[in-house]
Amino acid sequence: PHMLLIVLLSCTTAVHGATAGGAAAGTSSGLAQALLARVRANDAGASAAANARRFLVGGTLLGRVLPQAAEVLSGFPEVFDVDHESVKLREDPAWTSLGAEATLGARTARVGQVLQTLRAQGTVPMLAGWRDESFAVRPSFYASPALVVERAAGPLFGLPAYGCFTNGFVCADGGD
Repeated sequence: PHMLLIVLLSCTTAVHGATAGGAAAGTSSGLAQALLARVRANDAGASAAANARRFLVGGTLLGRVLPQAAEVLSGFPEVFDVDHESVKLREDPAWTSLGAEATLGARTARVGQVLQTLRAQGTVPMLAGWRDESFAVRPSFYASPALVVERAAGPLFGLPAYGCFTNGFVCADGGD
C-alpha cells in the first residue's frame, strides 16, 4: 500500500511539473505528456454532451441522452416522451397513489421491457454487454433510487456511475 501511494504521488508531481511551466525531468516528461493527452482526449466529449438531452424521471434530472439514443427511445412513445430538450419517462397517473417502493418497481418494469426489446432487436450495441446486473439510478450518491436498470444500459441514458478506481504507474529500474 505504501509503495502505491508513493507511485501515485510521483505521477501527480510529474503531471504538475509538466503543466506548471515546463516538462518534468527525465522520462517522467514522456509519462506526464501521455497522461495529459489522455485527460484531454477524455475531455473532448464535452461537445457531444452539449447536444445531449436531459433524462428526467419523476421530474428529476438523472442523466443525459445523446441524440441518436433519444431517437431510438422515441420509438417507445408509451414509455418515453422525447422532444428536442429532454427524454422523460412517462409516469402512470396511478403511480401517484403508490408508495416509493412500488413506484420504483413500476418504473423499473416499464423501462426494463423497453431495454429487453432493444436487446432482442440488437439495435443498441452497448446492450450486447448485458450482464444481468441491476444498476440503481439516482440523482446523487446518497439519494434513493428513482429507477433500476441493467448496468449495460447506463450509457444509453447518460447515467452517472459512482466508484473508486486506482491507477498506478511503475517505472522500471532503467527509468522507463
